[in-house]
Amino acid sequence: MLHKLSNTELLDKTKAIASQERKVQVELLWHLLEIQNRRLYLEIGFPSLYDYVVKELGYGHGAAYRRIQAMRLIESVPDVAEKIEEGSINLSTASQVQNFIKSERKNGGSVSYKQRVEMINAIENKSARDVEKHLINLKPENVIRPEKIRMVTPEIIEMRLMIPDDLKEKMDKLRQIFSHRIPDMTYLALMEYLVNQALKKVEKKHKSSSPALRLKAPEGHLLSKRNIPSTLRHAVWLRDGGVCSYQDPQTGRKCGGRNFVQVDHIHPWSKGGENKLENLQLLCAEHNRHKNNRTPS
Repeated sequence: MLHKLSNTELLDKTKAIASQERKVQVELLWHLLEIQNRRLYLEIGFPSLYDYVVKELGYGHGAAYRRIQAMRLIESVPDVAEKIEEGSINLSTASQVQNFIKSERKNGGSVSYKQRVEMINAIENKSARDVEKHLINLKPENVIRPEKIRMVTPEIIEMRLMIPDDLKEKMDKLRQIFSHRIPDMTYLALMEYLVNQALKKVEKKHKSSSPALRLKAPEGHLLSKRNIPSTLRHAVWLRDGGVCSYQDPQTGRKCGGRNFVQVDHIHPWSKGGENKLENLQLLCAEHNRHKNNRTPS
C-alpha cells in the first residue's frame, strides 16, 4: 500500500512511473505514425486519424490533437522521440513546434531540417509559455493557437479560438447593423443568428421540390452520361442521411463523417456502373479515395 512507503520511496517510485509513462507515450506515437502510413483508420470506418484517436482510443480532443502533432514532428525529426522520452520536450511543446512548421508551410514558406533541429534544441526544458515566446520571436504570424472546445455542462460548450482583427471588425459592424433587432447583441447572439440564417439557406437548397421525392428516387432512373442529376443526388442524400455510408466489413462500424461528403458509384462508372439509386452512396472524401485506391483497375 502506498501509505506504507517512506517519503523517499514514494517520490522515487513516482519518478520511475513518470519515466515509464513517457516511454509509453513515445511508443504510442510510433504506432500512430504507422497507422497513418497504412491509413488503417479508413479500413475500420474512421474518416481521419484524429477521429480514430478520439473515438476509438478514447482521448479528449486536446489530448488527441497534441499526440497527432507530436507524431508528425517525430516523422520529420525522429530524434524528437528520444527527447520526449527523456522529458526535455513534452507533447505540448512538440505540438507547438509542429504548429509553427505547419503555419509556415501554409503561408507559403518552409522550414528546413536544420532549422527544425535548431528550433527543437532551443526549446528543450522550457515551459509551454516560454516556447510560445521563443516562437513568436522567430515569426509572430506563425504562432497560432488551435481552437479549443470544452464541455462545461451537458448543454453548454466552451469554445476558444483566435480570429484576425479584420474579422472582429466585420463582426462589430454586423452587431451595429442588427442592433435594432437585438439591442446589446453579444458575439454569441451574432454567431447564433448567422448560423441559423446559413442553415436556412442550406436546408432550403437541399429541400425536396416534391413530397414524393422524399420517399423514393425516380424508378428506373438511368442516364447515359456520367453526371448524376440533382434529383437523384438529393435522393441519395436523403437515404444516407447526409453522412458517409462506409462500413467496416469486419465490425460493421459506419463512418458517419459529414465533412466533404460526395456521391459515389458503388460499382464504378468506368466499369459499367449505372446512375441508379441502388448503385449510389455517400462517401466522405477520405473513404472515396480509399475505395478508389483499393478498386482493381
